[in-house]
Amino acid sequence: MKKVMMIVLIILAVLIVIAAACFGGYCYKNLHWYDRYEKALKSVNAVEKQFTLPSGRVINYGEVENDKPPLLLIHGQMSIWQDYALVMPELSEKWHIYAVDVYGHGCSSHDEDLYYLDVNGDDIITFINEVIGEKTVVAGHSNGALTAAYIAAYGGENIAGAVLEDPPVFSVEGEGWENSFAYLDTYKPLHDYDLSDKSECWEAYYLRHCYWGQLYMKDSMPSIADYAQKYHEKHPDEAVKIFFMPSSVWNVFEYARHYDHAYGEHFYDLSWNHGYSHSRILSDIKVPCVYIHAKESIADTGVYLCAASAEQANRAAGYIENCTFIETETGDHVIHTVHSREYIDAVNSLSKRNDVMLSKNLAVLRDLHGLSQEEAAEIVGISRQAYAKWERGDTVPDVEKCALLAEYYGTTIDTLLNFRTEQEGMTIAPAPKGKHIWGTVTVSERGQIVIPKAARELFGIKSGDRLVVLGDDAQGIALMRAEDFERSMNEMLAAAGKKCE
Repeated sequence: MKKVMMIVLIILAVLIVIAAACFGGYCYKNLHWYDRYEKALKSVNAVEKQFTLPSGRVINYGEVENDKPPLLLIHGQMSIWQDYALVMPELSEKWHIYAVDVYGHGCSSHDEDLYYLDVNGDDIITFINEVIGEKTVVAGHSNGALTAAYIAAYGGENIAGAVLEDPPVFSVEGEGWENSFAYLDTYKPLHDYDLSDKSECWEAYYLRHCYWGQLYMKDSMPSIADYAQKYHEKHPDEAVKIFFMPSSVWNVFEYARHYDHAYGEHFYDLSWNHGYSHSRILSDIKVPCVYIHAKESIADTGVYLCAASAEQANRAAGYIENCTFIETETGDHVIHTVHSREYIDAVNSLSKRNDVMLSKNLAVLRDLHGLSQEEAAEIVGISRQAYAKWERGDTVPDVEKCALLAEYYGTTIDTLLNFRTEQEGMTIAPAPKGKHIWGTVTVSERGQIVIPKAARELFGIKSGDRLVVLGDDAQGIALMRAEDFERSMNEMLAAAGKKCE
């Protein structure tokens, strides 16, 4: 019997030691969560820099320098540029990385007058033009994805594509806003805290009032909040650290030390959009785009535990002309961390897409002009071998050489980079400058066609407009506004002393 008891005690002791070791390892990992980030940043030689605009505003950013195409990363609410650290090593294999601190975050300018979508977007566009200086893929997370969408829509020729990582589309315009997790868990607590007597630190107040805590740990949260307050009192110059909770829950406290609460106020009152509608912005995106949506999750209370519902996300993607839609298997909002493989593949797909389109366009235009690869190479002053790599998609020309080729072929740089030569099984040559080719349309049984969206927008064609169908035996069918046709006819008839009725 004594022997059995001894064995049981030994087993219990071993289990206790194992449990203690596991718990100790768990706590150590939580307390040193940022070590992985620092290691990742160091591995790619990420350097923190600052850019000062003519206005005096400062954009703080991290850069991973190499000879790859540029990628600009824009973090979400209550974060900093280092939030992308864990995906930077692999992304840097294909990209020259720039990651900015949004205004009101990190070491960028803190000024309430700057906390608007268009102000952030326009200044980052200036950053792209002045600091990067070449075609750039823009990737944003959460509200940073909305900023990325704005940049993709209005950034001009230096925007090559966009990755929108789980943006809160339509919700931060007011569509179901007060029944969303973001409002209940972040913006309302921020607003209420700033109106409170601030008798306790922000971290303790947040833990006491956060929605997820009330949803999953209601009985425990008051004690955890008390722990946070005591930690703050002992370490007033540090972010609160809670060793017994997963770091993914509280590492935001570290980022929040460099966050201006006034930024969140512009989301609480929905003023951040500054008059821009999400549908308008998304419709104005013409560059290739990847939209990544975290799977819809709804609490038993009916509150959406996601940035956007499935319906909102699909509707948003539908507004974008050239968009790939991806939905993750879980509702985790920080996709670039939780689903890093999917995220990296999505970003890299834009590099491949642009490279493929460029290589095909170069080959088609060269053949169309009756040039050999050697003759095309002479135009830009490189060897035939180097040029051949462009057409194979192994390498890409820089902006200067793209400009030389575009000028020679009578087209634009944007057309060279973004025109899809292969459409519905047929090869279409890129359009000359001032001309447009919008691809194929299908004629219905009733003889109807849909005029491509880009064509409707360029010529201002709206529902109900009257068009005249013109024809030429040799060249085919053309469309013309009825009022333009009538004006032209009247001008012709006026010369003959008559008038069209």
